[in-house]
Amino acid sequence: MTADPWRKAVLDHHQDEIRAELSAAGAAPDRPTLTLYLHVLGRAMDYVGTNLPGDTLPVARVHDTGMDWFTVRIAAACQLALSEGLAA
Repeated sequence: MTADPWRKAVLDHHQDEIRAELSAAGAAPDRPTLTLYLHVLGRAMDYVGTNLPGDTLPVARVHDTGMDWFTVRIAAACQLALSEGLAA
């Protein structure tokens, strides 16, 4: 995502939003917090996307990226982990 300037901007925006959300909750952007954040996103994805025809909630694409909100948010959380030196 970082090779395309538009997608990088979207990724940076969502990374900043995650930082702000964590800060507002009094949580640091550390490994346990980001692991829990990703876990919750994964569980939410399981809830909205059951893979059963007609049983999936619609998830709109975000910012002309061709990706849904969950995918963008997961990518942003991973990028945040890289920015914080938590992943290589």
